Amino acid sequence: GEVDSTNDMAFKLAQEGAPEVTAVYSDTQKKGRGRRGREWCSPPGGIYVSFVVRPARALQELKFLPVIVSYALIKVLRQNGIKDAYIKWPNDVMIENKKVAGVLVEARVSARVEFAVIGIGLNVNSERKDLPSQATSLCLQTQKPAEIKEIFEKTVEEFLAVYSEFKEKGCRNLLTLSKKITVMPADSEFLPGVMEGKEAGNNNSGDNDLILVR
Repeated sequence: GEVDSTNDMAFKLAQEGAPEVTAVYSDTQKKGRGRRGREWCSPPGGIYVSFVVRPARALQELKFLPVIVSYALIKVLRQNGIKDAYIKWPNDVMIENKKVAGVLVEARVSARVEFAVIGIGLNVNSERKDLPSQATSLCLQTQKPAEIKEIFEKTVEEFLAVYSEFKEKGCRNLLTLSKKITVMPADSEFLPGVMEGKEAGNNNSGDNDLILVR
């Protein structure tokens, strides 16, 4: 089906009391969006899913969820023949300088974090004509269509794995991730291993908007 935004629908469900890891999935989105309100092109052939989560973690730790979830998406891509995907800080998954996936985290905060919504957009079988010039898809990279249902199930599996670890350990697993992936700073030349510097949480690279507090 099609919705305006899986994140908006999941946020509404969360406000109504939806339990941990409630998921909203759509084949397309009319008003998909990314970080800083940028439009997220959501044509057929992609996976668009948002999860309601209720982690007992500080807002400062939630800011690293985009990177942690992006790592889950990289694992899915690796399992499907893409070995050179990397993260463009903080929430874009890239292949050969083209965006294949993105993560948007929005949270409701009062005296504590009440809940967060983690939105994922992954271009699986999206066609060249339906994507912006700076985007790509799994199918375009491998030159063969993928089974959407299998990719979705694997995406959920990998998401649950990294989220469960985050709930248990918080940001302490970021240093481990830094040994497994490459992160490229936004608006910067390609640099391997920057995850270790980000893990310290003392940089000044505009990280205040890693998640949107609504």
